[in-house]
Amino acid sequence: MLSEDTLKALAEPMAYRLEQFNTYVLKDIGERIKEIGEIKPSDIDKLRKLKRYGADTGSIITELERISKLNARDIEHMLNETAKYNYNSLAALVEFKGKPFVPYAENILFLWRKLLKEI
Repeated sequence: MLSEDTLKALAEPMAYRLEQFNTYVLKDIGERIKEIGEIKPSDIDKLRKLKRYGADTGSIITELERISKLNARDIEHMLNETAKYNYNSLAALVEFKGKPFVPYAENILFLWRKLLKEI
């Protein structure tokens, strides 16, 4: 069995690599926001991976604010617009499957999120 010190020593390089990855991804997305003023759907997947690796939403937004020189409201708006675009792009597939498509603005999750922001 490995000692606690050995386990720590093995984990440190991985933690460093993950931090470097997080920094790279946030810089890449932040620079794109700064240049073109939008977040691409592929960026959302990268941000989701950062969360899976332990980054919290607040620190992600803060870092994107710093890099892009925009405020959190602008970043949130871009994230919402990208989410809306991704959601609406599924309309054809949902209808193809014979299911009713609920527009983004009528989606219960969207409405709850909007309500919670207003409180």
